[in-house]
Amino acid sequence: KGGGPVPISLGALALDTNSGQVGPVCGARLDPQSKLVVPITMGDTPPPSTRGSPIQISMLEEELMSRSMFWRRQRATEEHLNTTLLQMKTIILDALPETLHEMEEF
Repeated sequence: KGGGPVPISLGALALDTNSGQVGPVCGARLDPQSKLVVPITMGDTPPPSTRGSPIQISMLEEELMSRSMFWRRQRATEEHLNTTLLQMKTIILDALPETLHEMEEF
């Protein structure tokens, strides 16, 4: 069909240079033989590893658990701080009229 050069758009459908199938464009590269910029489609990219090593998985699980515990403690600390601040505000506002009255008498 060849309509001449067309812009390469991310996400647009293009012919996969390896498989010959049409797939979405995820980048571009320079073809060293033709000296042309050609699209990289999802079919051109190697599939991501679906599973890490047992050590990597263990480390990741440990990291996730640590982060979860940190945020749980952080929420508890902030809730305690918020409660304390509200109590202090109440005490100060309740004492304010008396303090103002005493200052007027002084």
